[in-house]
Amino acid sequence: MSKGQNPDNAASNKWMLSMGGQRSLELMTRKTMNFEIPGISSEGSEGPRVGNVMMDMGSDTIVHEPLMFTFVVDADYGNYKTIRQWMVENSKSGIMKREDATITLLNSRGQPQGVSLSYMGCRPTSLSAVTLDTIGEPVLLCTVMLKYIDSDFD
Repeated sequence: MSKGQNPDNAASNKWMLSMGGQRSLELMTRKTMNFEIPGISSEGSEGPRVGNVMMDMGSDTIVHEPLMFTFVVDADYGNYKTIRQWMVENSKSGIMKREDATITLLNSRGQPQGVSLSYMGCRPTSLSAVTLDTIGEPVLLCTVMLKYIDSDFD
């Protein structure tokens, strides 16, 4: 290793999503996958007019884009089955069961980097098809879409 190189690449794109509560769940990204922090907005509205100028009225609501997380499927499909069963239970009961989630940035050695995001009141709304990724070691990948109530940086 040359002088000045950091073996714990801080630019690693390895992320881990973990949930406690009723569903003990850990989802890991694949090094080649991308993760984006969902956007938020607070549009507000325009109106009423003051003369010929439309007033800009701020919003009292933050709108959160859904969280999309592509993960490596466990050998026994345990993480996939857990999310699928959660979605089925929510649809049959009509009661949205929610869990808090934490997403942690990992370095190239799989250790936490000290950067994490918290998502409160998550529920899965979509689970993609399971696909085979043959770049590097072949693995099965799946993407879950989570809606959530609020988020924060830890």
